[in-house]
Amino acid sequence: MRTSTGACLRRWAARAGTVAAILVTAACGGGQTVKPAKLTDFQSSATANVAWRASVGGSKRYLLKPALAGGSVFAASSDGQVTALDDTNGRQRWRVDTRELLSGGVGAGDDIVLVGSRKGVVLAYGADGKPLWRAQVSSEVMGAPQVAQGVALVRTVDGHMFALDAATGERKWEHQVLLPPLLLRADATVEVVGSTVLAGLPGGRVLALDVATGEMVWEAAVSQPKGDNEIERIADIAAPPIVDGEQACAAGYQGRIACLDVHKGTLLWARDASSAGRLGIDSATLYMTAPDGVVSAYDRQTGASLWKQDKLLNRAVTGPTVIGEHVIVGDYDGYLHVLDAEDGSFAARIATDGSAIVAPPLRAGPGVVVQTSGGGLFAVSVR
Repeated sequence: MRTSTGACLRRWAARAGTVAAILVTAACGGGQTVKPAKLTDFQSSATANVAWRASVGGSKRYLLKPALAGGSVFAASSDGQVTALDDTNGRQRWRVDTRELLSGGVGAGDDIVLVGSRKGVVLAYGADGKPLWRAQVSSEVMGAPQVAQGVALVRTVDGHMFALDAATGERKWEHQVLLPPLLLRADATVEVVGSTVLAGLPGGRVLALDVATGEMVWEAAVSQPKGDNEIERIADIAAPPIVDGEQACAAGYQGRIACLDVHKGTLLWARDASSAGRLGIDSATLYMTAPDGVVSAYDRQTGASLWKQDKLLNRAVTGPTVIGEHVIVGDYDGYLHVLDAEDGSFAARIATDGSAIVAPPLRAGPGVVVQTSGGGLFAVSVR
């Protein structure tokens, strides 16, 4: 019996534990193969140029995204290297060998650089690269640890969130959530808004905790698991909520996209959608990449669909990043695609090193910084 493409992708996602590479060459029963869309020519309306590039080491299957703080770009490799570079020219300021196999990072802020390991070790370095402390948490670190209000916030693959003292690494509080039988390997970075930390959870929920105490402020359901088996019931919020003003917006895999009141968690609007990556946002619009590579735009106030760009099908497209009048995504082949934010049409395209861009582009000045799975770090200006 021939297997449908959708079923094949869901099965592959659960087996591999990540959505980032689902859409490259997932082979289905009966000889059916998912093929990436071929790139087509277009009339450019913007320019994209590589301002600088550097080598920071490969990330393998882990989502190791760079961070920007204090005039430096920080990047990590899965084999344990952490590198700081000048954000204007890419010159290396320092590099340290953590002697750990890294699975989470990089988080940076308040003169602290944070990474996490596959064995649950959290490491903190100063802005000058000098080691500050190391702490042990319950299991493999997922996502980039974040520092805010004197604490380092870390999430682990077994459903725990830890708050560690940013000065010493001492544990301040711990919160655990119940995990479903199957879940996606998610971008488990958190979002801090004032005194509240927001996290997307497996099972389609968004959780808000008090940064100082770990007490729950609110919890809201964005998506409800549904289907006949555990694979079809995967509805994880696989990326951190995105916050702007009074709205916190998130999307579930095989579920819904929704915006919530950031203070109360009450639902403002929701509509059926599916995403496994970080959302993009500007003053009027919310942008989303579906697991099949379709990039969509929604009205922030009503959820009304504004446009869809479907010419990147099956190219393992990253979540979108908004730069002025443009929306930028990366793909499995190392291309950055610049879309017009007004209608989703292609405005520019630029190649990097041919290996996958897994994390959403990091906004940096008039452009973005992206890290490839092959170990390249590229600063790209967009005008």
